[in-house]
Order: sequence, then structure tokens, then C-alpha cells
Amino acid sequence: MGDILRRQWHELRLNLRPREFAYWLVQNFLLLVFTGAMRTQVFGGEHYAPPAQGTLLLCSHKRDWDPLLCAIKLYYQRGWLRPDGRRMAFVGREDMFSRGFLAEIVSYRDWPRWTMWLLDHITLTPIIGPLRAYPIVRLLEFSTRQYLFELRAEQGDLPLKEVFSPAYLEQLDQWAEAAAKRSRRFRPRPSRELRLSDILTWDYREPLMSRLRRGALLPERYEAYKTRQRAKIDRQLRTALGALARGDTLWLAPEGMITQDGAPRRVRESLHSLLAIMPPDTRILPVNVTYDFMTTDRMRACISVGPPLIRLERASDQREREGRRPAPSSDPGRRLADLERKALGQAVITAITGQTVVTMSMLGSRFLLERLQQEPPTFSFEMAHAALAQNVQLLAAQGIRLERGLGEPRQRGRRLRAFLAYGLRHGLLTRQPDQTYRVNPAPFQQQRETFFWLNPRYSANELAALEGALAQQGRSVTANQ
Repeated sequence: MGDILRRQWHELRLNLRPREFAYWLVQNFLLLVFTGAMRTQVFGGEHYAPPAQGTLLLCSHKRDWDPLLCAIKLYYQRGWLRPDGRRMAFVGREDMFSRGFLAEIVSYRDWPRWTMWLLDHITLTPIIGPLRAYPIVRLLEFSTRQYLFELRAEQGDLPLKEVFSPAYLEQLDQWAEAAAKRSRRFRPRPSRELRLSDILTWDYREPLMSRLRRGALLPERYEAYKTRQRAKIDRQLRTALGALARGDTLWLAPEGMITQDGAPRRVRESLHSLLAIMPPDTRILPVNVTYDFMTTDRMRACISVGPPLIRLERASDQREREGRRPAPSSDPGRRLADLERKALGQAVITAITGQTVVTMSMLGSRFLLERLQQEPPTFSFEMAHAALAQNVQLLAAQGIRLERGLGEPRQRGRRLRAFLAYGLRHGLLTRQPDQTYRVNPAPFQQQRETFFWLNPRYSANELAALEGALAQQGRSVTANQ
């Protein structure tokens, strides 16, 4: 009891500081929100718990709230009375700090125009700044509108003809003419007569939200843009590393964006640059977050932390410090920081995906896909339960992490009933007169990427990715430290 009281007193004194108090207050508020919204299970917390000079979490990215969930549950993984004490910083997309980000997030919804206008004028910087969020440029999502805001802040209200190529100005005129036919109040002017402030309005938001491409700018403008972005990324990486230098934890999604189909994406090139300048004593942990969302029960989240990756220190640096000759570039003992970009990406994705926790959503989705190959694609509850029990035993025998409760027949049966109810509700299944289930093929045949709750293959793809990672275990980069 005395140790708990001392820990709480230290926690209170730490969090009464102005910046720390805002962080602690929001963290506890979110703890209540997540606790009420979903059940969370943490696996491998022993890998994160030991002290470290600085910890980099390389995490999968399944939902927008992934970093917040990791920060809260790892900080309080031993309970609210025994906090971890280490702060977690985040690396996130740069446009989170830009005006209009909220409008972009909810733009797919049929919200009233006045609410969208209001969201377009709100910035999240005062909120996410105190939460230790660090921006990073994602060139694949850097919009033309974001570029124009930055350009106007740096060089003033320039004429469009000094920024855009003639071809893009013509496209802008064509869009304006079409918009004028849809709305009588919109009165366009020739784009060559406009300045930046004339199109940085709500009316011109739609054409400017697309990714900035080479053909949109004058050649000299695009070259200056690329040079500026490279320098900005380098500054942003070094700023984010300040959190590690202070002994904090830095959360990073190396894929750079949310996966919409459950399969891992390629690693962004900035990770290689980050590893090259990171302190050699930094601890790197692969983390995977999976959600059991195909259920009529409360959603479950599983946070799985793997053993540390091989240290970032280059093998050649270690040899030089020990007075030995540097190893040739073909030395098979090269460290993580020495890997080529493609090999590094594969190693990181394998490590992250290998920490996947198998959920009922994964097992159920795989079962439905297998039944689609049968004729007719029907099954009973007893058949599904027996198949899932067999899969659980096989996975457990391989040492794969299973969501807690799947190994117990009664809980597994209850979870299966909730999964089948989800399938009926979303049109994946049809209940037959004889109380059996029939799989509807149409929802499984869509090929386009979509939101996870509309993609019935999502969880099956997660399980397939885990199997692929296990096949790579012979080339694993993990090591006990």
C-alpha cells in the first residue's frame, strides 16, 4: 500500500505542472471513454514495462484512435493505481494541424452545409499539440489546398498564373463552369484573374482537395516544392526524435495510413531516414492492434507488443568502436539500420504483423469465405462451432496469440452467436427455414477498398497476413535483449 501511495503522490506532483496537467486530464478522460466503448486486452506488456532510454513503437494502423488507445492502455496496463509514468508522443499526418482537417474527415457524410463550413475553419492544433503530437508530411496525401495555404503564408497573395500551370488553370475554369450550373449563387471568374485568397474559400474547396501533382504547378514551382518538402521532413523527424532523447515513448505507424482492407501496406521511406539518425540506445518494439468488430456485443480491441527489434546501432560502428576493421557491405550480420529500404520494410511489416492477435472476427470471416466455396454455401451453428474449435486448437499449438475467451467453449459459442447476428444484420448471411445459415456471396465479391465495417474480407485478410508473417519467421529480425 505504501508503494502505491508514493507512486500516486509522485504522479500527482508530476501532473500538476501546466503542460502535464492537460495531458493527464485528457488521458484520463479518454480512459473512461475507451473503457465504456470497448473491451481492451493487452498482450506482451512485459516487453514495454522495463525502463529504457527511449522507446519507438512501430505500430499497425487500423483506426484513427490507435495511438490514443495504445498510450492509455500501456500507461495504465497495471491498473489506474499503478501508472507506468512514461509519456507517449505521436507522429501523425501533418494536415491534422491544418485548418479544415475536420471537414475533410467527415466530408463523406451528408451534413448541413453550415456545419461543414464551420469545421473547415477549425484547427486541432491547440488540442493535439499538448498531447505531444508531432507532424510528418505524407506526400501521397498532401493536397493542393494545403500547399496554397502554406504558399500564401510564406510569399503572400500571389496571382494564380504565377503558381499553376496553364493546363491546371484550364481545368479549374472547367470545374468552375460546371459548379456555376449547379449553384446560381456561384459566379466564377477566369482563373488567370484570380489570386490565392480568391480560391482558398469554401466554394473552391472541392477541386483543391486532391493530391498535389507535378502537372498542377509551374515547373520551377514544383521543383521548389520538392526541395522544401524534403527539408521539412528532415526537420520534422529530428523534432520527433526529441521525445526519445527525453526518455519518452514515440508512437509511429510506418505504413503511414490506415489500412482499409486488413492487409498491410508498404512501409514509408521516411522510416529509413528516421532509423539513420536515431540514437543507438533506442528500444524498438513492434505493436499490432486488432479489433473484434464483427459482433453485436461491445467491440474488443487487442494490443499486442512484441519483443524488441535488433538495436539500431550499425554493425560497422560497433566494429570501429571495438577497434576492429569494418565489415564488408555483404556481411550477413548487418543490423536493422543497415538494411536496404525494401528489406527494411519487409522486416518491419513481418515483425508487426507477427504480433497479430486472432479474434472471432478473423476466424468467422475465414469460415464464411470457406463456406462460399462449398455447394450449397450453408451451415449450422454446430458445424461452425466445431470448425472454429478445431482452428483455435491448431493456432494455440503454434503459439499464436488468441483473444482471451476463445479457448473456452462456452465463451466461444457466445462470441460465435454475436458474430452470426452481425452477419445477419449486415447482409452477409440469410437465415434459412430449417434454422441453418446461408452465406450471401455479393458482399464478399466487392474488390474496391472501403471502410472496414463495409468490407467482410477485412478480418480474413488480417488472418492471411499473419500466416504470411509466420512463414517469414526464419528471417525474423527480433531478438531478446
